[in-house]
Amino acid sequence: MVNPPAFVEPPVRIEPPAVVAPIAVAPPPAAPASAPQPPPMVPPVVRTDPEASSVVAAPPPPAQAPAPVASEEPPEKAATPPPAVSASPPVAAAAVETGIRATIIERLRAGVPAPLHGLAVAGADLSGLDMRGANLSGHDLGGAKLCKTNLTGARLGGARLVDAELEEADLSNADLAGADLTRATLTKTRMSGANIDNTNFTAAHGDGAIFDGSKGRATLFVRGQWLGASFRSIDVLSADFTGAALDGAILERAVIPDAKLNDARGKGANFDGARIDQVHADGAALVECTFRNVDAKGSIWENATLDGSSFDEARMENAVFVRTSCRATKFVNANLRGANFGKAQGDGADLGGANLDSADFRQARFCDARFEGAKLPNLLAPRADLARANFSHADLSNGSLRAAQLGGANLAHACLDGADLRDADLKRSVLFKASRTGAKLSGANTKDAIENDPNG
Repeated sequence: MVNPPAFVEPPVRIEPPAVVAPIAVAPPPAAPASAPQPPPMVPPVVRTDPEASSVVAAPPPPAQAPAPVASEEPPEKAATPPPAVSASPPVAAAAVETGIRATIIERLRAGVPAPLHGLAVAGADLSGLDMRGANLSGHDLGGAKLCKTNLTGARLGGARLVDAELEEADLSNADLAGADLTRATLTKTRMSGANIDNTNFTAAHGDGAIFDGSKGRATLFVRGQWLGASFRSIDVLSADFTGAALDGAILERAVIPDAKLNDARGKGANFDGARIDQVHADGAALVECTFRNVDAKGSIWENATLDGSSFDEARMENAVFVRTSCRATKFVNANLRGANFGKAQGDGADLGGANLDSADFRQARFCDARFEGAKLPNLLAPRADLARANFSHADLSNGSLRAAQLGGANLAHACLDGADLRDADLKRSVLFKASRTGAKLSGANTKDAIENDPNG
């Protein structure tokens, strides 16, 4: 009989501990200060080995650290991190010239006589460049920036500078013949000694610009702004300042015969010593200006406003002041022979010592005006209003004053020989020692006229 095999226990295989992810446990609510609570127990994970009949127990996961004990003090507010401070940008090196400007600078350094040749420079920024003596003739510089640019002696004949910016640029002795600077900005621009023959400055802004000694003809300053600009000793035939603003402008010793000042505006402008023969200033408003010692023969000031201006010592033979306002205007010792003041308004004007031989004052109003010592032979003043005017020691011989208003006028020591005073109003006038040989006084009102010395 065969004995059965002895029972052998199956081998027991021990598994290495399995890695078990810890179970996240929410921290318990803060408790009052006490002994720390033990962490909750995690039951062991039991694995069954399919090849073994025994059950293997996996070791428990490592214990978690005890939760911190809540402090009795209130939790501090989390500190706000300081704002990020951006690093300072690196200091830029000196700007490097690029593009057209760089090309022009390189050419200027190389002494190229025509630095703009072949370049499109309209609207370009050429401010501050030294372009002395450069040949820029015929170039289109419309809208270009040329502020503080040195263009002394530059040739700009026929150049187009419409809307260009030339503040404080120096164009002294430059050739601007035929150049177009319409609407250009010329504030404090220097153009002394420049050639401005047929140059167009229409609607330009030239406050404080300097044109001293510039020469040309038919130059256009039409509708420009020339406040405080200097035109000393310019020599421009037929200059056109129509509609220009000339407040404070200086035209001392300017030679601008046949100039146009029609509708020009200006307060305090200085024309002393200027030559303005045949000037046309119709409708101009040039108040409180000085025209002392000017040559203005045949000049026309029709409908102009010249209130408070001074024409002392001026030479203005045959000048026309028809319908002109010259209230408080001074013509002391001026030569106004043959001048026409028809329908002019000259209350308070001073014409003392003036030469008004054959002057025309028909229907003019010069109340309270001064004609002391004036020469008025052959005066034409029918129906003129000369009330309270001072004609003491004046020469009114052979003058026509028919129906004139001379009430209260001072005619002491005046010469009225051969004068026509028919129907004139001489009421309360002073006729002390007035010479009236051959004077016509029929119909004249001499009521209350003073024949004795008014000062005696």
